[in-house]
Order: sequence, then structure tokens, then C-alpha cells
Amino acid sequence: NKVLNIGLSVLIGLALGIGLAFFIEYLNNTINNAEDVERVTQLPSLGAIPSLQSLAKTKMLSKGKKSSALASSELVSGHEPISSFAESYRALRTSLLLSSAEHAPRTMLVTSSHPAEGKTTIVANTAISLAQTGARVLVLDADMRRPRCHKILSVKNDVGLSTFLSRDVKLDNIIQEHEIPNLFVIPAGPVPPNPAELLSSIKLRILISELQDRFDHIVIDSPPVIHVTDALIISPYVDGVMIVVKSNQTPREAVLRAKQALMDVNAKIFGVVLNNVDLKSEAYYYNYKYSYYNSNNYDES
Repeated sequence: NKVLNIGLSVLIGLALGIGLAFFIEYLNNTINNAEDVERVTQLPSLGAIPSLQSLAKTKMLSKGKKSSALASSELVSGHEPISSFAESYRALRTSLLLSSAEHAPRTMLVTSSHPAEGKTTIVANTAISLAQTGARVLVLDADMRRPRCHKILSVKNDVGLSTFLSRDVKLDNIIQEHEIPNLFVIPAGPVPPNPAELLSSIKLRILISELQDRFDHIVIDSPPVIHVTDALIISPYVDGVMIVVKSNQTPREAVLRAKQALMDVNAKIFGVVLNNVDLKSEAYYYNYKYSYYNSNNYDES
């Protein structure tokens, strides 16, 4: 019976396809979207930062600026303020400013579970987005093991946080004013042999207290939580912590370990930022497509 055989073949193939899809999903142990963030971590999803490659493919970077944007990808929110990439940081800025019931957070720590998840890029662009509101914003690079803020923001690193914590140096001597209005930077300084001991000193608490008198917002970069204790040392002195997760790469267990480590020191966690999101994902694509069609700066082709 050919009809029966064809029907059974279709049903069996469909069942096998569905089973294979569920099996692949079961093997995928990474966090991929905002739903995964909230379901796995039980933390708010503060925002999703798209990868520039997917933005370029979906024609959501300004025409003629794709190559330059990709070349300077770490500061696109400053170079292309009306791009969808910058819009994602404005959405993140709004989430951060509304993350505290009493008042907008003034000191925020940015960390991740593993290296290379894009936390330093998010620190720089979040600070730029906050500075664009007219607030005085300071980037404090507390990652004295592998400092990168000075490279992304193009400032000197001959003196910085390590200098202030280890020597008798005036605060004004380590603060650098950036070319972007309202943005200031304290780089990490020379790499010390004992970063955790420097951060544990009372001088760090005094420093953060003095900086709050000078700036509206302080965005602090720190090393990954799982590998070293630096972020755990700083977290009690700030209003809250933001955890960066790289989409489709960060294992769920790693994020849960980072969350638990922060909770063990009574740190307040604002939520999770999903970084490097692929806009080929349908849900994210249509969210950004809305921004695309509401901007008259993009090519219509």
C-alpha cells in the first residue's frame, strides 16, 4: 500500500526530526536569549547587545560606515549614536537607571563568569551612553590583571588605580578627561603583583566615596568572578553588579556559579546583559528591525 507507506514514512520522519531538535536543544548548555537568562538565572535581563557582524548582515549599520564601525566596534555607541547598536546601549542605560527602587544607581560593577565575554566593551559603551544624558560619568578600571579600558578609550595608563592604592598620589593626578563630553577615566595603571591585596585596602573604599562626591555615575570594570576574587571584594562597596553573558557561548553552570559567588558576599545583582546576540534569531531581528525602520539615517535598500 503505497499511500500507507508514504504516510508512515512522513510521520516517522517528522517524529525523528522533532526528537533530534529536542536532543540538540538538550545538548546546548549555553544561554542564548533573554528567556534563557530569566529562566536559568532567575535574574532580570537588562538588555541584549547585538554582534556587529549580524548588524552589518541585516543592513542595520549606516551605509558607508559598516567597515569603519566594525574596525572601531568597541566604541560604536560613540561613533554612531543613532545606530541600532547604540540604541541597544540606550535601552541598557534605561534598565540600569530603573534597576533601583530608591534612586538611580550611582556606582555599578560590571563583571562576567569567564574572560572574553565583552564586559570591558560594555563598560565603555554604557559609560558613554550615560554621559550622553549630560551626567558626569567616570570609568574606573579595577581589572588590574588584564586592563583594557585604557586601550578601548584611548587614554594613557602610566598611572592609575594601582598607583593610587599603592602610593601617596593625589586623586586628581589619576583622573583623565576623555574627548567625549562628561566622560572621565581612571585607568588600571601598571599591573601590580598583588591586585587582590590592593583592592582589599581601606583606600579603595575611601576612593569610591570621594568619587561619588565628584561624579553622577561610576562604572567599574572588574575581572571575571569565577577565576579571581577581585569582583567579590569590590561588590559590597557599589550599588549593584551587572553580569555579562556571551550569547551561545557562556555555559549555564558558569553563570549560576558567578551569581552564587556574588550572593555569598551579599552583593546586589542588577541583572544580566546578553552580549554578542545574533540578529538572525527571529525574535531579536524583529525587535531591531523596528529601530531600523524608525531611523531616517539608514539606507532603504
